Amino acid sequence: MIGRKTLLWTGALFISAGLFFLLLWNIGFSNVVRVFQGVRPGYLVISFFLYVLVLQLRGMRFSWIMGCSIPALSSLRVAALHQFYSVYVPFRLGEASFLVVARNAYGAGVDRSIPVLIVSRLFDLLCVALIGLTGLMFTIDASLNAYKTFFAVLAALTLIMALVLPKLSGIAGRKLKTLGDESSRSKLWSFGNVLVSASEMLAGGSGRYPMLVWYSVSSWLVSLVSFMFILLSLSYGFNISSGAVLFSLANLMGVLAFFTVAGIGVSEAGLGAAIALQGMDLHQAMAYGLGIRVAMIVLLAAVTLFIELLYRLMNQASD
Repeated sequence: MIGRKTLLWTGALFISAGLFFLLLWNIGFSNVVRVFQGVRPGYLVISFFLYVLVLQLRGMRFSWIMGCSIPALSSLRVAALHQFYSVYVPFRLGEASFLVVARNAYGAGVDRSIPVLIVSRLFDLLCVALIGLTGLMFTIDASLNAYKTFFAVLAALTLIMALVLPKLSGIAGRKLKTLGDESSRSKLWSFGNVLVSASEMLAGGSGRYPMLVWYSVSSWLVSLVSFMFILLSLSYGFNISSGAVLFSLANLMGVLAFFTVAGIGVSEAGLGAAIALQGMDLHQAMAYGLGIRVAMIVLLAAVTLFIELLYRLMNQASD
C-alpha cells in the first residue's frame, strides 16, 4: 500500500512538473536560453558567499533564542539544513526538520524547539513584508498599488500577531497546562508548555528580544543584497526599490505555493507578472522570472552542499 508521504511527494512533483512545463511552453524555450546566455558568474559567486553569511546569521539567531552556545559551523549547518528542507519538501513539511536538527545540535526537546521555530518564522515574515512594503513606497507606478496594499496588510497583520500573540498564547498555554497532566507530560500539557515558551520569547521575557530583532533584520538585509547580485548575474536591469519588491515576492511565493516542490511553477509566474507590470514584454518577463527562481533554487542547493561538506571535513579533521 502506498504511504501518505509518497502520495504527497508524487502529487507535489506532478503539480510542479506540470506547471513548470506549461510555463516553459508559453514562454518559449528561446526566451529562457536568452536569459541564461548573459549569465555573469562573478556575481553568482558573490551571491553564494553572501547567502552563506545569511545562514550564519540565522544559525546564530537560533542559538541566541535557545540560549545555547555551539560552534559557529554547527549553527550554520542547523540553519542550512532547515532552510533546505523547508524549501524543497512540499506542503511546508520540511519545517519539521528543525525539530530534528535542533535536537541533534542543541539537545532541545520539541517543547523548546517548536517555540523557537514559531518565533523565528514570525520575525521572518515581518521582515519580508516590510522589505516589500518599503520598496513599494518608493515606487510611483500606479499599476503596483495592489502589491502595496498586499504588503501593507501583511506587515500590519504580522505586527498585530507579534503584539497580541505573546499575551494570548501565554493565557492559552497556562490554561492548557492546568488541564493537562504534568507528571505524565500529556499532549495537552506539552502543547500548553509550547505556547507559554513562545509567549515568553515573543514578550522578550528572556532578555533576548533586541538580539532577536538584530539577527532577523540583518540576515534579511544581507539576503536582499544576495538576491540583487542574482539579478545582476542575469543582466536584469533594476533599481533598489524594484529589487526589494521582487525579493519579497520571490520569498512569499515559495511559501504560498506550499503544494509544490520549492514553489516551482507558481513562483516563476508570480515574479514574471510583477516584472511585466514594470513595463517588460510578458514573455521576456516570464523568462526572467523563471531564470531568477532557477538561480535561487540552485544557489540554495549549492550552499547547503558546501556547508555540509565543510562540516564533515572539519569533523574528520578534529577526530
